[in-house]
Amino acid sequence: FMNGEKLGIRVIRDEDEEESEASQYFTSNDQNTDWAATATITLSGETATVSGPGAYVNGGSVTIASAGYYDVSGTLTDGSLTVDAEKNAKVFIRLNGVSITCSNDAAIRINQADKVFLTLAAGTENTVTSGETYSAAALADKTDGAIFSHDDLTINGSGALTVTAAYKHGIAANDSLRIAGGAITVTAPSDTIHVNDSLHITGASLTLSAGDDALRSDTSIAILGGGITVNSCSEGIESPEILIEDGDITVTSTDDGINACGTETADGSLPGVTINGGTVTLLNPSGRDADGIDSNGNININGGLVYISLVGDGSNCALDYGSENGGVCRINGGTVVACGGSTMLETMSETSAQPSLLYAGATQAAGTEIALQAADGKTLLTFAAPNSFSAVLVSCPEMQLGSTYTLTLGATSQEFTLTQVADSYGVSGGMGQGGGPGGMDSGINGQGAPGV
Repeated sequence: FMNGEKLGIRVIRDEDEEESEASQYFTSNDQNTDWAATATITLSGETATVSGPGAYVNGGSVTIASAGYYDVSGTLTDGSLTVDAEKNAKVFIRLNGVSITCSNDAAIRINQADKVFLTLAAGTENTVTSGETYSAAALADKTDGAIFSHDDLTINGSGALTVTAAYKHGIAANDSLRIAGGAITVTAPSDTIHVNDSLHITGASLTLSAGDDALRSDTSIAILGGGITVNSCSEGIESPEILIEDGDITVTSTDDGINACGTETADGSLPGVTINGGTVTLLNPSGRDADGIDSNGNININGGLVYISLVGDGSNCALDYGSENGGVCRINGGTVVACGGSTMLETMSETSAQPSLLYAGATQAAGTEIALQAADGKTLLTFAAPNSFSAVLVSCPEMQLGSTYTLTLGATSQEFTLTQVADSYGVSGGMGQGGGPGGMDSGINGQGAPGV
């Protein structure tokens, strides 16, 4: 009723939906780990017991059928924990020292709910394992994760969770996934975390080993804090829209470290990568046609520390953006050291607020230390590149147009003066060491290399 409140009728609001209007990324429920259980579920090998309302045991599996707060502990040797509740149900599940193995389906699955919250109890180790071959029913349901959800899912808490998938993905959600805490280790033959809707991460420690993508969302990824270590993957972080606000992120990949894919985002704009803070380290020791950050649209680096190290003898581009689509690559703040190959170089956009220098020359050996010094001898940045490289881009807040700097690669160095926002040496269209545009670059080690 439009005048219902005046008549004394209390308006009932969805707390989680209400909070989501105020917070773009996480609701109060997403970060709520301090709640009392209304039912306890004890897993015992091939069966389980339930104390309290809302859940029941079905053979070797347990089904939660109602909204509520559930504490789960124990071991299930070949079964699943399933949520099949009302469409508007909010289900809170505390994993309190749980080990669940399911040979032919997701070990934890959400068939239906409004939203499910998995809380990792403090001081506990929790493991979830799935088999190589899923049942016909699971495949018909398009189940593709060891933890699988048809609806919104949140993982929070301070405990540990280890997910080992033998079929497709580790954690998969058809709707949104929020990770707001926990020490989470995921290993999967395809994607370690795969989400059809948005993926938001903060306050968690993720260790990921993927056969394909480490973090994949079909719409958007926002990383607001925490730690992410990708030990192996094809592509590290992939989505049309990627935002990094904070956190410590290290990706070791065989293809792109970060990839803003597709032709447009959900609002119709160009795909893009935005880095506002944190430390982002992208490593690729073997790729021959890979990028550090690859965007089909824009790249905007506004703050933080960004380090990229790709091998220098392939068609590897440290920063690759969709200039052919009208995209731009702006460095407006932060410290950037981006190393890779010299055959597919793109300079930064002249609309950048912070100057950068792109240098191309002879291939430098793996382990070469890169340093940038101001005219007064102050060291502005250093980075020991783990992989060989033939091109390096450097940028930091202290760099100013008209000022002179010394770029050191290992035991050799070269002095240069910044003449434009997106300056380049040894790059076609840039300033060669002899002072002519696009000329021959004598190379920082004196070996000589033509402009690219």
